Amino acid sequence: MKKLLFMLIVVVFCAVGHQGIQAETNELDLNKYVTANNKELAEQNAYNWNDLMRKLDSSEPTTIYVPKGDFYFSQTLAIPSNVTIIGAGNHDTAFIFTKVVVGITNRFPANEMRASGIRLENLKITYADAAVDQKASSLVSFGTAYDEASYEDYQVIDTLTIENCIIDAKKKGSSALYLGRVANATISGNVIRNSGLQNGIGLEFCKNVRIYDNELTDLGRSGIQMYRFNGGKNEPILIENNRITNWMQRYGYEHFKTKYEAGIPVDVMNDAGIDSYGPKNENLMIKNNVLTAGRVNSYNPNNTKILADYGENIYKEHVIFFTGIRLCGVKDLLAKGNEVDLKGRDIFTLVYINSREKEKDARRL
Repeated sequence: MKKLLFMLIVVVFCAVGHQGIQAETNELDLNKYVTANNKELAEQNAYNWNDLMRKLDSSEPTTIYVPKGDFYFSQTLAIPSNVTIIGAGNHDTAFIFTKVVVGITNRFPANEMRASGIRLENLKITYADAAVDQKASSLVSFGTAYDEASYEDYQVIDTLTIENCIIDAKKKGSSALYLGRVANATISGNVIRNSGLQNGIGLEFCKNVRIYDNELTDLGRSGIQMYRFNGGKNEPILIENNRITNWMQRYGYEHFKTKYEAGIPVDVMNDAGIDSYGPKNENLMIKNNVLTAGRVNSYNPNNTKILADYGENIYKEHVIFFTGIRLCGVKDLLAKGNEVDLKGRDIFTLVYINSREKEKDARRL
C-alpha cells in the first residue's frame, strides 16, 4: 500500500509540474482589430494590425484566427516571435495589399535582431490588381539585410513555418517568398505563383530548411533559388516533391534591357527551375521534384518580348534559356528521382553543374 501511494504521489507531482512549465497560448480573433471586404479601410487595417503586434508579449505564444473575407492593407504587416496566424479553410481568408510593398515580414524586439516561432497557415496573400508595380519588394519576406563578413554566425530567425498558403505576387515586385538568415524553416503544401522579376522561393544565408509538397507556377526567374551561403554540414536544405512550372518568364527581358541600354555586353541567362546560384551552398538534397517549362516550337517569353521591342538587327542571338536544375557553388549534394521536361527552342540543358567562388577569393567561373 505504501509503495502504491508513493507512485500515485509521483505521478500527480509530475503531471502538475509538466503543466506548470507549459506556456499558455493566447488566442485572438482578428475581427476585433481589422475589417474585411472594404478596400477603403486598407490604411486603418494596416495601422491596427501593427499596433496590435507591437502590444503582444512575444515571449508568450499567441494564435490569431482570421475569419473568412478579403482583408485589405496598404502597408507591411510585421509579425513578432511566437505568433501563429491561421486563416479560414479553403483559402477563404485573403490578405490583399493595395501597394507593392513587402507584404508580410518579421518584427524584431526593440534593440534586438532575433525572432523565433512564427507560423502562417491557410492564408491567401496577394497584391491588388490595381497596385502599381515596383521591383524591389518581395510579397512575403522573412529575415534582414546580409553582411557577408559574418555569415558563419548569421541566423536572425529561428523556426519559421509557412503551410497551406497561396502566395500570389500577380507578376509584381521581386520574389513571391524570400528567406534570408533563417534557421529551421518549413515551407510545405503551398501554392506559390506569379512572382515578379525574381523567384518563387529565394533563400540566402539559410540553414536547415525543408521545402516540400509545394506547387510553383509562372515565376519571374527561378522556381526555387538557393542564392548563397545556404545549408551546412548538419543543417541541410531539403527540396522534395515540389511541382515547378514555367520559370524564367520575366527576369531575362529586364536583364537584357538594363545591360543593353548601359552599353554592357549581355551574358547568357540560364537560371533554373531549381537553382543553386552559389557560392557556398552546402548539403543540398533535391528529391522527387517535377519541373516543366516551355511549349513546343516556341521561344522563351523573354526572347519573344526582346525581339518585339528591339528587333532582329539588335537581338541577333538568343541569350535567355530554360535550364531544369542548376548546381553551381555546391558542396555535398544529393539529387535523385527528379523529372525535368523542357520544351521549345530555347533550352540550355536539363542539368547544369559548375563551380562558383566568392569574388574576393577567386575569379568568377
